[in-house]
Amino acid sequence: MPTAELRAARRPRSPHLGLRLERDRLEHRARRLEEAILALEARREYRHSRGSVPLPLVQAIIGFREELRRTEQRLRTLSR
Repeated sequence: MPTAELRAARRPRSPHLGLRLERDRLEHRARRLEEAILALEARREYRHSRGSVPLPLVQAIIGFREELRRTEQRLRTLSR
Protein backbone atom coordinates (compact mmCIF):
# COMPACT_ATOMS: atom_id res chain seq x y z
CA MET A 1 0.00 0.00 0.00
CA PRO A 2 1.51 3.43 -0.92
CA THR A 3 2.39 5.83 1.90
CA ALA A 4 -0.32 8.37 1.00
CA GLU A 5 -2.97 5.69 1.22
CA LEU A 6 -1.68 4.58 4.62
CA ARG A 7 -1.85 8.13 5.95
CA ALA A 8 -5.38 8.58 4.60
CA ALA A 9 -6.48 5.26 6.08
CA ARG A 10 -5.16 6.17 9.56
CA ARG A 11 -6.63 9.65 9.61
CA PRO A 12 -10.40 9.78 10.12
CA ARG A 13 -11.96 12.62 8.20
CA SER A 14 -14.81 14.58 9.64
CA PRO A 15 -15.70 17.88 8.01
CA HIS A 16 -18.14 18.48 10.84
CA LEU A 17 -15.34 18.47 13.41
CA GLY A 18 -13.50 21.21 11.56
CA LEU A 19 -16.63 23.33 11.33
CA ARG A 20 -17.38 22.79 15.01
CA LEU A 21 -13.86 23.80 15.98
CA GLU A 22 -14.02 26.88 13.77
CA ARG A 23 -17.39 27.87 15.27
CA ASP A 24 -16.05 27.38 18.82
CA ARG A 25 -12.99 29.47 18.00
CA LEU A 26 -15.10 32.27 16.53
CA GLU A 27 -17.55 32.23 19.46
CA HIS A 28 -14.63 32.50 21.87
CA ARG A 29 -13.16 35.36 19.83
CA ALA A 30 -16.51 37.17 19.80
CA ARG A 31 -16.72 36.92 23.60
CA ARG A 32 -13.18 38.28 23.97
CA LEU A 33 -13.96 41.15 21.58
CA GLU A 34 -17.14 41.99 23.51
CA GLU A 35 -15.17 42.07 26.76
CA ALA A 36 -12.51 44.30 25.20
CA ILE A 37 -15.16 46.68 23.87
CA LEU A 38 -16.80 46.90 27.30
CA ALA A 39 -13.43 47.71 28.89
CA LEU A 40 -12.64 50.33 26.26
CA GLU A 41 -16.11 51.87 26.61
CA ALA A 42 -15.63 52.09 30.38
CA ARG A 43 -12.30 53.80 29.79
CA ARG A 44 -13.93 56.17 27.29
CA GLU A 45 -16.66 57.08 29.79
CA TYR A 46 -14.04 57.73 32.45
CA ARG A 47 -11.99 59.90 30.12
CA HIS A 48 -15.12 61.74 28.98
CA SER A 49 -15.97 62.55 32.60
CA ARG A 50 -12.45 63.99 32.95
CA GLY A 51 -12.92 66.23 29.94
CA SER A 52 -11.32 64.53 26.96
CA VAL A 53 -11.37 61.27 25.05
CA PRO A 54 -8.18 60.53 23.11
CA LEU A 55 -8.73 59.86 19.42
CA PRO A 56 -6.72 56.58 19.52
CA LEU A 57 -9.15 55.27 22.16
CA VAL A 58 -12.13 56.09 19.93
CA GLN A 59 -10.36 54.49 16.96
CA ALA A 60 -9.66 51.36 19.00
CA ILE A 61 -13.33 51.03 19.94
CA ILE A 62 -14.34 51.43 16.30
CA GLY A 63 -11.76 48.84 15.23
CA PHE A 64 -12.88 46.30 17.82
CA ARG A 65 -16.54 46.81 16.87
CA GLU A 66 -15.68 46.22 13.21
CA GLU A 67 -13.77 43.06 14.07
CA LEU A 68 -16.72 41.86 16.15
CA ARG A 69 -19.07 42.55 13.24
CA ARG A 70 -16.87 40.49 10.89
CA THR A 71 -16.58 37.68 13.43
CA GLU A 72 -20.36 37.54 13.94
CA GLN A 73 -20.87 37.61 10.18
CA ARG A 74 -18.51 34.64 9.79
CA LEU A 75 -20.40 32.79 12.54
CA ARG A 76 -23.70 33.37 10.72
CA THR A 77 -22.12 32.07 7.53
CA LEU A 78 -20.99 28.88 9.30
CA SER A 79 -24.45 28.34 10.80
CA ARG A 80 -26.09 28.07 7.39
